[in-house]
Amino acid sequence: ARPPPDAAAAAQWEDRKEARRKIVELFPKRDCATLVRPVDDEEQLQHLGSVPFGSLRPRFVEQVQELRRKVFGACGIMRSPAGGKAVTGSALFALLEAHLETLNRGAVPQLGSVWQQVSRQECGRAVEEALRHVSAACLEAAAGLPADDEEINDAMRPKVDEAWEVFAAVALGSEDVVQEHRADLEQSIKDSIARLRKENEAVATRQNEAWLRQECQSLIDDLLKEHRPRFDAEIMTVGECDEVDEQ
Repeated sequence: ARPPPDAAAAAQWEDRKEARRKIVELFPKRDCATLVRPVDDEEQLQHLGSVPFGSLRPRFVEQVQELRRKVFGACGIMRSPAGGKAVTGSALFALLEAHLETLNRGAVPQLGSVWQQVSRQECGRAVEEALRHVSAACLEAAAGLPADDEEINDAMRPKVDEAWEVFAAVALGSEDVVQEHRADLEQSIKDSIARLRKENEAVATRQNEAWLRQECQSLIDDLLKEHRPRFDAEIMTVGECDEVDEQ
């Protein structure tokens, strides 16, 4: 196709041509699919995200399902550049999103820098998901405080193990990036358990103080029982008061 005569339009035409060329180079295996209008009602079309999938036009549903089969059938297992670990669905979408943003800026995606960004994103998500297990365990353990150290250890140990399993399943990337986030998770787990132990001490202290107040009050009441009528009548002698104090 010939470029338009106008200079500005010609420059825009060249930019689009260059973008198409980059897409062809970056994605040699390409395909497309056309879908019918998902709903007939214009109001529903404006709020398509709130329409249940099963309520869409049957033909559209069939085409979407066929598109899914086509995509999943054509996709092999994508592995990370570092370690060859299978890429998760969220990591794959993050890679696609990063590439699209780069292409929309008119730049050429660099897999190395994009992968580093996605790797840190996934490792951060791994830490967050692992800490949710730890936080849930801390809340459950806090409901049974006070407890001795061994009981706290027994309650937290399996949940901490689960947290590390979650981290290992989600985290991906170079060993340096994974190790950095592993250290963050380890410190966060230590901090969470330390806060739980501190809360345990506070609960135990409050209960001990309440018990002492109750016991002391009972003891004082017993000591003053025989003297209270005279004490209330303010006719106790100084010697009698000293005798009660010595008891």
